[in-house]
Amino acid sequence: MNLLYYLPWLSAVLVMASVIVAVQSFTKDNRLKAAQYCFYGATAVIGLMLVALTIAFVRNSFQFSYVYHYSSVDLPLVYRIAAVWAGQEGSFLLWTFFVMVTVVLSLRYETQYAKSFLTLAGLVTLIFIIHSLHNNP
Repeated sequence: MNLLYYLPWLSAVLVMASVIVAVQSFTKDNRLKAAQYCFYGATAVIGLMLVALTIAFVRNSFQFSYVYHYSSVDLPLVYRIAAVWAGQEGSFLLWTFFVMVTVVLSLRYETQYAKSFLTLAGLVTLIFIIHSLHNNP
């Protein structure tokens, strides 16, 4: 089985762990860093998925149905890269990545709302990832 099949599941597990640990951090302050590290890992996995999908488009890897449906050998390179977000699945993957990067950048600032923010952002991201699990490009 293809390793890329498991990456969305890994990101879902990491975001769920981040949400659970963030909720636990309301009672134990030392758990917030662990929740942040889980979220950082999930962001890296989503970024890896986006890079892998882009490479599949650049190399014309038509064994992936998403690449087969949204690309062509005749397309110039810039259009093949843009085809990554041509379909719904790629768009959700790209938006998930943007949301997660925004959360990671926001977590650099220690505020009193960091626990609530990470919990809510983790739940929103989890919804995006669950949608991506259902429609895996």
